[in-house]
Amino acid sequence: MRQTRAQQKEQTRRKLVDAALTMIGGGQTLDGLSLREVAKQAGIAPTSFYSHFTDTNALGVVLIDEACLTLRQLMRQGRREMIAEDNNFAIRQSVLRFVNYLDQNAGLLRLIVRERFGGNEDFRRTIQREIRFIIDELAEDIERVVVEQKRLAIDTRLVAEAATLILFDFGAAALDMSRTDREIAAERMVKKLTLIFLGGRAQAANKVL
Repeated sequence: MRQTRAQQKEQTRRKLVDAALTMIGGGQTLDGLSLREVAKQAGIAPTSFYSHFTDTNALGVVLIDEACLTLRQLMRQGRREMIAEDNNFAIRQSVLRFVNYLDQNAGLLRLIVRERFGGNEDFRRTIQREIRFIIDELAEDIERVVVEQKRLAIDTRLVAEAATLILFDFGAAALDMSRTDREIAAERMVKKLTLIFLGGRAQAANKVL
């Protein structure tokens, strides 16, 4: 079936995004991307770049969106199991999922970590928005389980924020760790997450925090 003009345009745009993601995964930085290099990697004429992106900054925002979306999907898969099971095994499985993401998408996570507090405001804003999405989704899942299992009400937003941010910090540190050090850090991460969820329940039961 013959492609429409819109389909062809979307296919070309996808080639540019995939090419840039490949370059980022190979260690290239956003600041180091050039439209000519990306176009060459995608196998299209450099002049076609501006038909899809105003500049490399606009492309960078899309790359961060895609990197964060991949991470959000992974975390969504693991965290609902973690909340539902509510035991150390489930938490450990969620941390292992995150470690697997590190192994398979180190370049993308490095991109998120590097740009989270970087000098580009558009990139920072995009990442902070995605982190808020992760926190919101986790808080909703926790609230759902609290209601379904008739548990004491906890500060779901605070628990979700603490768990998410500490996981990001772990990811940033683990990027440059050896396999052995990463495994040790992962075990510590399991304990930290367990304490966060236990602390949330303690707050609800005793109002100590």
